[in-house]
Amino acid sequence: MRDSLIAWSGGVESTALVVWALNKGYNPLIYHVNNSWHLDSIETERKGVLEMKKILGCEVLDLENKSHGQFRFMSEKPKTMLNFYWWMYWGVFLSCTNPGLHVLWYGDNNGVFKEGDGLGDAQTQQFEDVKQGSIRVARGLQNSFDVQCPLRRPKVELWNSIPDELKPHVHSSDDHEAWVKFYDREKSKTNSI
Repeated sequence: MRDSLIAWSGGVESTALVVWALNKGYNPLIYHVNNSWHLDSIETERKGVLEMKKILGCEVLDLENKSHGQFRFMSEKPKTMLNFYWWMYWGVFLSCTNPGLHVLWYGDNNGVFKEGDGLGDAQTQQFEDVKQGSIRVARGLQNSFDVQCPLRRPKVELWNSIPDELKPHVHSSDDHEAWVKFYDREKSKTNSI
């Protein structure tokens, strides 16, 4: 029986989360959503998740978002919230169609190179509003539901927790210059294995 939901983008944080959950013996319902973060990388992200799924031997629901990031009612730069919104939307839906699932886990970091370095994922009010709104909707449709990030660590630490055979398939859209250099160097190492 499934015990949790995991939104898997194929990025560093969510891949580390999937590995952590499987290693801890959880039986999550894992889903990948084409979140339209970067239109040019949709297929790369999807292929990466499908390859990692094979390596890990886990099931993954492959959900498609046809909006391609275009929402007139959202601000001019909605990328982060659109990403999180789609994960929450499908998480609420999947929790309602699988009544035993009461927690949605998502990947996040609290810094890139060290905790609190100011380079990591920001917890904005808009982020919290989407999260809390999703919880309220899900709880209104069933008894209990929560959204949690059980593995919030620096991005480099999360990267290092991912098995080497998965690393060539992990996609990162983080564009901080120092991270890009680190990521490119690490990917070239794993691609040569």
